[in-house]
Amino acid sequence: EPVARPVAITLNPAALVLGRLSANVEFLLAPHHSLVLSPNILAFQEERGGRYALASEALGFATRGSGSIGGELGYHYWWRWRRSLVGPYFGPSLLLGSVTNASVGPTASAQAYWGGAFDAGGQGVLPGGFTLGAGLGLGFVELASIVAVFPRFLLQLGWSF
Repeated sequence: EPVARPVAITLNPAALVLGRLSANVEFLLAPHHSLVLSPNILAFQEERGGRYALASEALGFATRGSGSIGGELGYHYWWRWRRSLVGPYFGPSLLLGSVTNASVGPTASAQAYWGGAFDAGGQGVLPGGFTLGAGLGLGFVELASIVAVFPRFLLQLGWSF
């Protein structure tokens, strides 16, 4: 029987494409069930052929001068139960945050956003604890009565304990 590793702390390098620093803390609550907490911050925006950054091209809300802080609260159902966060999973997430200098609504103040997502993926844990995961999903975000739907590409690198 492999060592139990019911907690994973991982970074999300795929989110860096949008200039977002993001990490995960995941807890195995019971057989097949885990809770995922993912704080994020819009750290930088890269110019890409237009007056706005990739983040605004993707969702239509952020401008070159935007700042954002947010989080995600998710649930994963693990297809096969083990004492670690290993194997295929799927589940929903709640997205919450705040953005400044948005391209919609009152740009002078911070605006709250909310949304949801559904993801499916898989994760592996090496005997020493190194953790690698990947997945796909679909999400939506609402800001100033405007909704954006977007694909999610997940990649997690980190450690399980």
